[in-house]
Amino acid sequence: MADSGFLPMPIFVAERDNVCPVPEPLRPFTIVHVGNNRVRDTDLLLNWHLECSYQECCSVKGANVKRTRGFSLIELLIVVAIILIIAAMAIPNFLRAKIAANEASAANSIRKIATAEVAYSTAYPNLGYAPALSNLGGPVGCNPSSNTACILDNVLSSGKKSGYQFVAIGVAQNGVMNNTFVAGSAPLNYNLTGVQNYCAITDGVLRSLNQPGGAPVANNEATCLAYPVSQ
Repeated sequence: MADSGFLPMPIFVAERDNVCPVPEPLRPFTIVHVGNNRVRDTDLLLNWHLECSYQECCSVKGANVKRTRGFSLIELLIVVAIILIIAAMAIPNFLRAKIAANEASAANSIRKIATAEVAYSTAYPNLGYAPALSNLGGPVGCNPSSNTACILDNVLSSGKKSGYQFVAIGVAQNGVMNNTFVAGSAPLNYNLTGVQNYCAITDGVLRSLNQPGGAPVANNEATCLAYPVSQ
């Protein structure tokens, strides 16, 4: 037997003595009597199969209607442990890569300072090499002078760049003009921003030193000459 009409409330599909309400929008339907059950005569409804009680979940073939459930404390702890393990492996590699990048930048900066010293002594032959690192730089758009030659960028001439500190000192050995110079650098935080010290003097050779625990910046010619030549 079959009849037609509108269904203003959920249909109840019975199987294994369990009942699962399946909400449906208000629309035409056909009711088919199967045994003691009245079900909708549609392809979707005839394919639905109840797998568990309504209090737990209702599983429908082709669609699942489940009660929302959060993570347990054990699951969250496992996720946190995995994240910590990954971080423990990744952070040291990141630090080593950062240190290597800082050291490469520091070595390049020492070369730039040595080149700037030569340019300064050429521009101001009566003074020789720049008395200090700040004399090689200057603010953006500066006008070149013996006090601010505008040869280096204002970041490097400030004395700190990429985790390193820098100095450049012109020395007057004959008491008339600065005929020698020393440029040195050291990590701001040993083993965090770098491990190598770099320096250069009038000969333009780049030297480096890795002293355990760190070493002060080479600010004189004798200290720099004690560094091994950088490879």
